[in-house]
Amino acid sequence: MFNRKTLIAALCLEIAAFWIADRIRRPVLRPGRVELPYLVSIGSFTVSPSTVSIASTDPDTGGNGSATVTSVINGPIGGKPWSVTVNTSGSTNLTNCATVPVSAVRATCSLAISGTGGTQPTGACGSAFNLSTTDTTIASGTQGDGSGNTYTITMSYHFTDAWNYLGASSPACTVTLAYTLHVGL
Repeated sequence: MFNRKTLIAALCLEIAAFWIADRIRRPVLRPGRVELPYLVSIGSFTVSPSTVSIASTDPDTGGNGSATVTSVINGPIGGKPWSVTVNTSGSTNLTNCATVPVSAVRATCSLAISGTGGTQPTGACGSAFNLSTTDTTIASGTQGDGSGNTYTITMSYHFTDAWNYLGASSPACTVTLAYTLHVGL
């Protein structure tokens, strides 16, 4: 049969295995950043501004707005996917322009990536799209294996009312957007 020392050693090994499996399955959250053990950490994720203003004084030309989304992803394992999505936080119409649906705003993206590791990060913008209450992927790619890989997405928003909507210049039409960074494990 088993002696007491063998049973205690087996129990300790089982507890350690369950603890390790639990840490891999559930991320460890710490103030200021999210850490996923052994995989990836988000150094930062910022959006400026979070509310896009679009002044529309001429129905033929419409109006423009922009935002910059910047994230820093650190990870020892390159080649894992990343993406950024955006939605209108549930708003179906522009603020200050109640007759203008969010879908009247067209979004385009440009992307700049810098990496520090051996496997460089990659990425590309998605196709231009009209804003929506559902998540739309604006850019995606693969993570690099270094620390401090920076992904900068510049979003341009264009509203052409073509005499279909009543725009505004003061106060400008606005829309609050929710951006989400997705990283593969």
